[in-house]
Amino acid sequence: MVRSGAAAIAAIDCVTWACLCDVDPEAVTGLAVRGTTACAPGLPLIAGRFAPDRCPARLHQALLAPGPALRAAMAPLRIAAFQYRDAAGHAGIDGLEAEARRLGYRAGLTPLRIFRIVVIPDGANHNADNHNGDI
Repeated sequence: MVRSGAAAIAAIDCVTWACLCDVDPEAVTGLAVRGTTACAPGLPLIAGRFAPDRCPARLHQALLAPGPALRAAMAPLRIAAFQYRDAAGHAGIDGLEAEARRLGYRAGLTPLRIFRIVVIPDGANHNADNHNGDI
């Protein structure tokens, strides 16, 4: 829509933009990034209320120390790593949510299980202070 002139601007997440640049560069030819939002941790992984009790421990084990097969699947998705974050590590999300509510956005459903594991995109600094979106 931007290319055709039907829209002046589009919101595209950083991973989608990077993948388009790699996979279909013609799709982004003539387009440019004009601004970015504040860096924030990605949303935590969640599961439905009927997920087995062993699910969080298995997710932690698999995602925080991925084997070769999982690493191979992560690469095309530009996932460099997963990282555990406690509630304080998601404080920025609370601020963004408060701002969204102030602007009139409605909150979604609150999940019953939050695993507090976030995606660290490829090319990002992997230290504990890093936030998803640093591409």
